[in-house]
Amino acid sequence: MVGEQAMSDLTNLLSKEGLRFVYAKSWHPENVPDKIRVRKFIINNPDLIRPYIESLTHSEYREFLKSAVEEEADLYGNSDFWAKFLTDLADLSDEETSRNKSNDIIREADCEYLLAAKLIPNHDWKDMYEKVVIGLASYRGWFPRQLSFITKSLIEQDSQYFIDSVSERVFSKDASPKPNCTFRGVMYKLYIEGGFLDKKTARKIRSDGSEEASVYGVKALIDNEDLYDNYAELILKFTDSKYNGVLMELARNLPVHLLTSIMGCDDYWVKNTIEKRLEAHEAEKLNSQTEGVV
Repeated sequence: MVGEQAMSDLTNLLSKEGLRFVYAKSWHPENVPDKIRVRKFIINNPDLIRPYIESLTHSEYREFLKSAVEEEADLYGNSDFWAKFLTDLADLSDEETSRNKSNDIIREADCEYLLAAKLIPNHDWKDMYEKVVIGLASYRGWFPRQLSFITKSLIEQDSQYFIDSVSERVFSKDASPKPNCTFRGVMYKLYIEGGFLDKKTARKIRSDGSEEASVYGVKALIDNEDLYDNYAELILKFTDSKYNGVLMELARNLPVHLLTSIMGCDDYWVKNTIEKRLEAHEAEKLNSQTEGVV
């Protein structure tokens, strides 16, 4: 007869192996529906996984939290255990672990520390913004999408904090060290998407020392025209740009009646684009007049 302890050990082993199967990333198509059902059941009854949470691998751990985010489950409100579990994961205050956590957030779009923060109602995003976005990403050559999520979450929570941060760390000529051009460009985009651009900051983006960053800015303004009642006034701040990339965006997207503002450009392709748009506009007018006569 199997002893009580042996039965308990066997149950635990089967439970662990079952969870590994459920949260394995490499799914065979025939297993997908069953795995989805089990994941949903577990996330709605999270105490089932509680005794085994520490035995999950890094990848399985992440998949558990990812399924909670996708299901919009109130894991935080389920119990004090899960509230503390998520809070500890998302916490970046410990100097010994903060840098490793921050690096993981930059490297992995579905990092467990970020997933945990998403599951905390009214999470304060300032610390993650400061330590990950400003503290690390501003001096690296890429800006992955999870950093945009963190920044947008901060903007939604405290837009003035973001405005002050960009004013001090990006727009200021005294910012030292200067953030890299990719970082500046993405921050210009997020700043404009937030509806915060004015004539002064438009001129700063136009005058940025990087064509890449300046193009980010003018494209963001063109894409978010509806946010600005003074759009024409703001977009005209870019017409004396020294960058052909910026002028080409204007040549392609300026209202026809404003194209004359960049006709002095020497670049062949920019001039060619302007001429073709003006010709198309004149042809359209002529067709409209002809149809009117008929």
